[in-house]
Amino acid sequence: RAKDEYKRKLWDEKRTSYKGLAVTLGEISADIENSKAISDSSLKAFYKAYWGTLILVESDAVQLEMVKLKNDLRDLKLNRISTNKMKLRIQRIVTLSKVDIEEVIDGDS
Repeated sequence: RAKDEYKRKLWDEKRTSYKGLAVTLGEISADIENSKAISDSSLKAFYKAYWGTLILVESDAVQLEMVKLKNDLRDLKLNRISTNKMKLRIQRIVTLSKVDIEEVIDGDS
């Protein structure tokens, strides 16, 4: 029973963390779509997610893509990456997050 409760709490934390990440990534995508520049508030929210609770709950696949996105954000400032590539990376992270949540629901992790 304690194990089931732990899994439930982990799933709740994943869901909450991934939801917050999706909101932040949506803001970044909207910034890119609208002005081709990412606002300071969106960047701050991304780094809070990157260094915050997400570290404890994200899957290995999400973690890898988050590191790549962090590097992409640096490269965007230096004009070394297209905004389309950034949006594709963001889409991949959201998709992988959804898969991770579903795996917890299905009992695969």
